[in-house]
Amino acid sequence: MLGLCLVAAFAMAAVVATSASATLPEFGQCYPQATHEGKYTQSNCVEKAAKVKGKYTGEFEWRTVAEITANKAFRENESVAHPGVLTAEYKLCSPGHMRRSGSCRSHGETEEVGGGPLPVECTNEYHRGEISGSKEVAHVGITFEKCALLGQAPCANTPNEQIQVNPLKGSLGYIKKSTKEVGILLTPEKAPEPFAQFSCLGVITSVVGEGNATEGTAYKENGEENRGGNDGVIAPITPVNEMVTDLVQTYTVNSKLENVPRRFAFGPRESLESYEYSPFESAESSRWSPAGQAVIAESHQEDGEQVEIKG
Repeated sequence: MLGLCLVAAFAMAAVVATSASATLPEFGQCYPQATHEGKYTQSNCVEKAAKVKGKYTGEFEWRTVAEITANKAFRENESVAHPGVLTAEYKLCSPGHMRRSGSCRSHGETEEVGGGPLPVECTNEYHRGEISGSKEVAHVGITFEKCALLGQAPCANTPNEQIQVNPLKGSLGYIKKSTKEVGILLTPEKAPEPFAQFSCLGVITSVVGEGNATEGTAYKENGEENRGGNDGVIAPITPVNEMVTDLVQTYTVNSKLENVPRRFAFGPRESLESYEYSPFESAESSRWSPAGQAVIAESHQEDGEQVEIKG
């Protein structure tokens, strides 16, 4: 289970939950049934057992989140490094100044040829959270360590070179039901709080994912997000239908700096957005842009108990 988020563009890696809900996907545990009256024949609780005289004859039973007595907390797998690359709308202006996208000319400078979006690279990511329902996780806290633009300009929102994301919540859903591809959507716990706000060089401020009913114009303008909002981030989480202690969530971005996938099956679009501004400008003067992040994160059950995403 895991959690992860951020962007300048900026996002995260995440987690999931399970319960007595009959609607999949959900989180739980498949355990041996001593009396051989379980509903399932295999240790992942997918294949239903036959019935004899009205009773199931399987060796395994499914335990929902509400029935799990173990600790439902999760954290990063400390034995695995989780570096992240955050795609940002910064540009390199002549003669070598880093500025937010579209602001080179306003400073009497020209944009460097081939100067695409610049990466904010972080050496590691740490996260914690807890399963809070059949499909939900809550109190997901994410910290990115030693982040820098172009590997030199430090980016942080704490005194010790870290970027801390605001508390997040998450929900499970199908990315593609026919192939049992499952993802988790992360959004701020307190709307309209952003995912994160941080500065690079102590000068350029980045705000990611406002997520309210009126802001988020990068997608509102092109009709993808007619009412604004929906500024979350979805990432696949694996494995599915397998009892494990660790779950892996993978965030990728496309050429437009958007995280993929952009939606659950038949669901609304969920896309992070960001804007940047300097101390000489107001936040209102900046424009919204797509945001996203590439990172692979691995989460671990704090008590070592196995869990399963049942799809």
